[in-house]
Amino acid sequence: MKIRHLDWNECIAFLGRAFYFPNKELVVSLQGQKEFLQKTGHLELWQWLKRFPEVKDLLSVLEKEHDRLFSLQRATPCVSIYANTYQADISMSELQILLTNEYLKYDYDVAAGVGLRPDHIAVILDFAADLYSLDATAFARFVENQINTWIQAFCHKVQQATKSPFYLTCADLVLQCSADNSRVN
Repeated sequence: MKIRHLDWNECIAFLGRAFYFPNKELVVSLQGQKEFLQKTGHLELWQWLKRFPEVKDLLSVLEKEHDRLFSLQRATPCVSIYANTYQADISMSELQILLTNEYLKYDYDVAAGVGLRPDHIAVILDFAADLYSLDATAFARFVENQINTWIQAFCHKVQQATKSPFYLTCADLVLQCSADNSRVN
């Protein structure tokens, strides 16, 4: 599906919220995303979201799929939510130190991300979205040096494993934004 050019920062801001563990705030936010989904050519997700008029119903469905996809206690499908899984040339601790140092440069509080590890994909995306508003050049460098090193492998895993139109759309958006962004640069 062809979409109009969608800036990485716009895509990353949406996805940063999407890969945290689902909460009421995310669900309410999703219910207000019709224009974004329309702009990206993903109205099928909007149609799916409308099937859940009650916040608690959609929240329950998203929580179950998030747990099914990303829970480390499950053998399958278990898509790792940690960036180091997709980077063979760096250890988990090295990546965490590298990311933490980057976060500190911009006073980004990882603890504000509900106590997740610094290499949790949602934390990285959330930081990147904040970084864009602070320093577009640093944002571009961070995307190139950090996010682009693992994002496609992660999204392909999500596409293969998910049963949810929500997570499928999230993965599709990342891949489309990534391809669109590389054509522009």
